[in-house]
Amino acid sequence: MSRRYHLSSQQCYSIICVNDPYDTAYSTKDDERDLRVQGRPHVPNIYMKFNDPFPSARAFKTLLCSTSNKGRLQKLICRHLTDITQSVHAEIVYSVSSDCTNLSTQELMPDYSFSQSEADTILFSAYAVLRDSGYSGPVVIDSTDTDTYVATAAISQKLPGLLCIKRKQETILCRNLVPEEMADCIVPLHCFTECDANSGFYGKGKL
Repeated sequence: MSRRYHLSSQQCYSIICVNDPYDTAYSTKDDERDLRVQGRPHVPNIYMKFNDPFPSARAFKTLLCSTSNKGRLQKLICRHLTDITQSVHAEIVYSVSSDCTNLSTQELMPDYSFSQSEADTILFSAYAVLRDSGYSGPVVIDSTDTDTYVATAAISQKLPGLLCIKRKQETILCRNLVPEEMADCIVPLHCFTECDANSGFYGKGKL
């Protein structure tokens, strides 16, 4: 992870890390999280340390079934990013729930404080604030989430400025993901399909 941030910081002046909040009693993601723990009657509390070996894929998936474990993982990553701020070129901004801090200066950033329940929507609220601040340079989103791809395809047609997204080793211009007429309807169409992975259209011969 350190190497990734060092490489990223050489090509930009600001890295904004956006996280799902896990400190709320209820959220729009409750059903999704309940599905993840099905078949796992007990998910242990794990107090990870930075020098711990990275868990196997199965162990990591089990770890992420607990919101408490996810919260501890976020704090671990935040501490690590704070430690490397002086050795990277870019400033690092870290956002969890309504708390947003510039780790490079330890200053709070109230303009980037949002109360949404998902990182997907917080991400684009932060993008809108960034554009409103007068920044007109390119913005690159590093996310593999399908919701993010759909949103970037639509938003890149609505807001000025270059919006890109990383895909493996490529950087894709979001405005070229879909034609403009598709961008107008892709968000409600994605909502109708119900899922990031398996479309709600799956198994249906005619619509």
